[in-house]
This record gives sequence, C-alpha cells and structure tokens, in this order.
Amino acid sequence: MAEVVASALGITTFGFQIGKKLYELRRLYKEFSAVPADVEALLVECARFARIIEDVESQRNLIASCLPSSTVLDECCISCKAVLGELDGIARDLKSRTSKSRVKGSIKALLRKDELSKLKEQLRTTKEDFLIASQIMDSSSSYSNNNYSNDNKHSP
Repeated sequence: MAEVVASALGITTFGFQIGKKLYELRRLYKEFSAVPADVEALLVECARFARIIEDVESQRNLIASCLPSSTVLDECCISCKAVLGELDGIARDLKSRTSKSRVKGSIKALLRKDELSKLKEQLRTTKEDFLIASQIMDSSSSYSNNNYSNDNKHSP
C-alpha cells in the first residue's frame, strides 16, 4: 500500500514538474514571438522622442533672444540623445538580426533583455528630467514675455 501511495506521489510530482516546464516554455515562446514587434515599437518610440527633442531645440533656437539660457535643458537634451542613441543602436541591431534570422535575432534580443530594460528605465528618467526642464523654460519664457510686454506698455 505504501508503495502505491509513493508511486502516486511520484507521478503527481512529475506531472506538476512537467506542467511547470510547459508553462515556462509557453511564456518563453510568447516572449520569443513578440520580439520583432517589441523591437519595432522601440524604434518608433526612439524616433518620436528624437523628433520631439529636435523640435524643442529648434523652437529654442528661434526664440533664443527672448529666453534665458538653460544649461539644465541643454544637459537634459544631451542626456536624452545619448540614451536614445544607445537604445536606437541596439534596437536597429536587433531588427537587423531578426530580419536576417528570426530565431537567432530573437534569441539575441532575449539575451539582451536586461540591458534593454536598463536603457528603457534610463530613457524614462531622462524623459522626466527633460519634461521638467522644458516646463521650467516655458514658465521662464512666459514670465520673460509678460515682463517684456509690461515694460513696453509703460514706456512713452
């Protein structure tokens, strides 16, 4: 009787282990198959944010005479560009690899998952800094413009 119970327990444990491994394989397959779309989304996000930075810099250059200089905004732009460049380079490399060989490229992407996560977090942080610096510059610009308008109204 004890042998039958021990065998049943062994079979049950083995069944749970197989189920757990199948679940892990299924999760890995989902990650694996999502790599090309994830890489493409990352490239789109990098391109969009790079255009935002360019627009802010262009606008800032157009109205530079009205704005106080902001080394913080400049530093944020430089920081954002650095992280974007690194992230974009990795994403382009992975896209190239997945287009050549989906399997090898996806494996490479999964192996660099931690590095990508770290860079995405850095990008999120630099975006927040950039947003704060931009808002400060907007506030400074509004304040400067109001003072300029008020000074001109009182001039004879």
